[in-house]
Order: sequence, then C-alpha cells, then structure tokens
Amino acid sequence: MLTRFFPLQRGARANGLPIRISILLGRLFICVTLLSFLGSYWWFSELLSSFRVQFAYCGATLIFILAVQRCKPSLLGGLALALSANLFPLTAYWAPGSAYASLDHNGQFRLITLNLHHVNADLLALQKVVENENPSFLVLTEFTFRTQEVLAKIGAHFKYSRVTPEIGSFGIMLFSQQPIRSMEVSTVKNTKSPIMTAQICPIDEGCFRLITLHAPRPGPWRQSQKRNDVLKMASLKAAEQIDGAVLMVGDLNLTPWSPIFSDILEIGNLSDSAFSSGLTPTWLSRFPAFGLVIDHILYGSAFTVSAYRIGPDIGSDHYPLIVDVSLADRP
Repeated sequence: MLTRFFPLQRGARANGLPIRISILLGRLFICVTLLSFLGSYWWFSELLSSFRVQFAYCGATLIFILAVQRCKPSLLGGLALALSANLFPLTAYWAPGSAYASLDHNGQFRLITLNLHHVNADLLALQKVVENENPSFLVLTEFTFRTQEVLAKIGAHFKYSRVTPEIGSFGIMLFSQQPIRSMEVSTVKNTKSPIMTAQICPIDEGCFRLITLHAPRPGPWRQSQKRNDVLKMASLKAAEQIDGAVLMVGDLNLTPWSPIFSDILEIGNLSDSAFSSGLTPTWLSRFPAFGLVIDHILYGSAFTVSAYRIGPDIGSDHYPLIVDVSLADRP
C-alpha cells in the first residue's frame, strides 16, 4: 500500500535489499510521524508522540542513508518534512542543562521529585543526594512497603512530612523544610492515584500551594483516560490558586510533546521548569535510546525557575529531578 504514495526508486542502486529496507523504513517513518500527531483522538497516537527525540534521530539517520543512495527527491522531501515536524516541538527544550544558582535569599526553594520504583532505589544513595542538595521539598512516589524505612533514613533531614494512604504504587510522601499549614488528598473516581494538595507557608513569605501526584500509566481500555482525568483534576486545583503561587510536582507519566501536556499547562496556568534546560530523560535514563521525560515540576506565574537538572543514578528506573524556584514578592 505504501508503494502507491512513495514508488520505489528504479535502477541498480534501488534493487539491493538494504536500500529497499531503508526505503520502506523511510515510508514507515513518515506514516508513524503523521499518526503521532493524532494524540488527541487515540491513546496509541498520544503514546507515539512521546518519542519525538527518538524519531528525530531516526529521521536524520534515514535522510542521510537515502541521500547517499540517491533516492527519489519526493521521498527525501517527505522525510525532511517529517523530521521537521518532530524537531519543532523540541526547540523550546533544546539547550544545555542549567547550572545551579545558590539558595541565598528568602523565597527561593529547591525541589526534588523521584519515583523510587518500589524496592529498587538505594535509600542510602538517596540520603546522600538529600544531604548534598539540601532541598526545601522532596516528593517520593512508588515507595510501596518501605514507608517506615524511608521515614527513618530521609525524614530526619526535614522538619515536616506528610504521607498519603498507600494505594498500591501510587502513595505520595512529601518532606518539607517549610511549615505545612494544611493538606488534603483527592482522588478521581475509578482511579487509585491520589492528588496531595498542601498549603505551604514559609515564615517570611506568603503561602503557596504544592500539588503532588503520581499519574496512572497510559494505555488501552481507558487507562490513558484515567491518567488524563487525574491530570485534569490536578490542573484545576492549580488554577484555583489565582495569584499563580502554585507548584505541581511528580511523575505525570507523559512527556512534554503530548497534546495532553499542553492541555494541563493551559488549564492550570502553569509553565514547565524544563524549558531551555535540555532533553535529558528522567525515566529509563540508563538507556538513552528509550529514555523519556515523564517527571515534571510545573510552576505558576508567581514563581521563576533559576536552575534545572537531573540528579544521579540511585537504582530506580527514574532519576531524581532537581529544580530551584523563586517565589516573587507579593503585596
């Protein structure tokens, strides 16, 4: 069927099996790219949109191979358009990771979020990260069966802590150096993913809202819809903070290239702390070919970001995400 749109190149060069395979891969790349932009209508297309970085590398490689083999300009042109379509969403992120700013004035906070991946994370390594980074807030997910162990090793480094009831893999632990005035836990019907909303009130600053969550994984049989419903509820809670003094933190199980990600930024009046800070994956980071950016720290208009980077490997399939934010003075 694909040959109706992209006929094979005639001639000796195109008759070899390797070049025929390359041509078929080129056609497949164009079709998959088109399909990946239908994520608002089909969960599988939305899943494909997560792989923009991988698609960009594949597209550039195919263009090089087929250009050397002097394939039809129509196929090369289609590949170039598909490559551009994958590259464009990455431009807001394509930059070296930013260096740390020092935490030397009131209103500036360091946040770390990490999915522990059950028993896989090395808590001693995490403890070292906490000691070295001295974060104001630490958000942990997938701590199943390790609540007391985590509290014993990490809790001593913070003045305050809150834990949601363990609901499978979706419980949340929040550690804070700043006073927690109040906390509520919300859930979406037919899901097991709690949303923890904490009111943080630094002594010398105005209060702000810290929303933490671990969204469900995307997939068939309404699994993606459950994730989207959880993300929408969290975004609506962010929008309730009309002065923009809000942070939304955790494993959101979607990448910035997803159309759903754009929706939650718009609904919650939020910005992504990863803008202009590189494309380092936070999940499966040991395997760059498959790694994805699915852990996020989003912020409202009352905050600015001074630093963003990925922390060291501590045994989980996620890397710690570390961000410095500053809270603007408010009347």
